[in-house]
Amino acid sequence: MILLKAKDKGNKLKFLKGSIRVINNNLFPYLTIEIDHSLVYDRGGTFEITIDDNSYANIKVEYGYVEIEQNGRKFYVDDGYTCEIRPNTHPGVPYRVDASDELKSEIRKLDYEGGGDESVQKIISIATESDMLTLLGLIPRSSESYRSVLFNKISAYYPPPPGVTLAGIVKLDPDMLEKWWFEIEWQI
Repeated sequence: MILLKAKDKGNKLKFLKGSIRVINNNLFPYLTIEIDHSLVYDRGGTFEITIDDNSYANIKVEYGYVEIEQNGRKFYVDDGYTCEIRPNTHPGVPYRVDASDELKSEIRKLDYEGGGDESVQKIISIATESDMLTLLGLIPRSSESYRSVLFNKISAYYPPPPGVTLAGIVKLDPDMLEKWWFEIEWQI
């Protein structure tokens, strides 16, 4: 771990290997952890980051949520969810810690083994109501043809809030994706 900054509400660490557990009950925590090409923002709560010898990172959120930013895109990991980050690639789709092994395996296949539409279809078919944040995180990784299928499946459990439309989700409107995420996460 390397301390990059430690004052003026800008605490920033670079984390290279090992395990760190953050417990934070401040309303505005001001902690950023750099992993590979991603920034992990502590948004208050409890989470753990583990990086193994292959530089594979795993972020597990116990309470609250974290925000991951990479190349201007935001990803959220809610409590009870985990997310993998492998070197020189995007953060993986977050999934529930207690999700089925089949779902976890298919997400890894999609994220890191070129699973494509076949993996998306399989994930949709095995996802339960508790997996809707996973499906929402899957939308930006899916082909345009599957985005409307994902929209309809998520909407069956958690209707989109006002201002969130099928057309906007299919076009990957970041504000709509974020708004829907916050609408779903408090209900799960």
